[in-house]
Amino acid sequence: MKIRHFIFYIIIILLFSHLSYGTNDFTSKHDSTFYKNYFKIVPWGIIIGSYTIDYERKIKKRNSIDFFGSYRYNTNNYVPILNWYSNDIDTKWEVKGFMYSIGYRHYFSSLKPDGFYISPFHRFCFLNETKRDTYDNTLICRNKIYSAGVGLLIGYQLLSKRFILDLFIGPQVKYKDGITSSQINIPWENWNATFFPSIRIGINIGFAL
Repeated sequence: MKIRHFIFYIIIILLFSHLSYGTNDFTSKHDSTFYKNYFKIVPWGIIIGSYTIDYERKIKKRNSIDFFGSYRYNTNNYVPILNWYSNDIDTKWEVKGFMYSIGYRHYFSSLKPDGFYISPFHRFCFLNETKRDTYDNTLICRNKIYSAGVGLLIGYQLLSKRFILDLFIGPQVKYKDGITSSQINIPWENWNATFFPSIRIGINIGFAL
């Protein structure tokens, strides 16, 4: 985990070094209206073992396409305060997976990706959960979870020269399915698929290029 954190922090430093360099060389001919590429990250996601990159591409005067990707790796003994799987010290969870989202943004009051916007989106998520005995590492159960959903975000993006602060919130509806196995030698069993509503919320920071 320490190696992953080190690499992620190096990427953050390089990104914002580029941001600082670009801001110092800023001139009127490089007004943010002309930027078409917007790179964003969620640095505090590493608290729960989530490594995220967001790329937004301007396609029209008030519209853009947003691509969001995230890799997840976490164990319940990594950050105990965020352990929502089990409080049992005799077991440990390991969670691996990924998530992606594609959205279409419309900005209301600006010719650049700045200010209030709405964004319908689609997202997909896959998680592989493994529960083991803490002392002898015996497998207790495995879950493979798939979920897909659609929703609508309402957000505000601040674009100051190259710096970006993106805040959003909105409802979504997910379809969740999966399979589980209680022991390594027992066949996989299907879950009962379900639909359920939830809220998506986020704060991203980044730079324009």
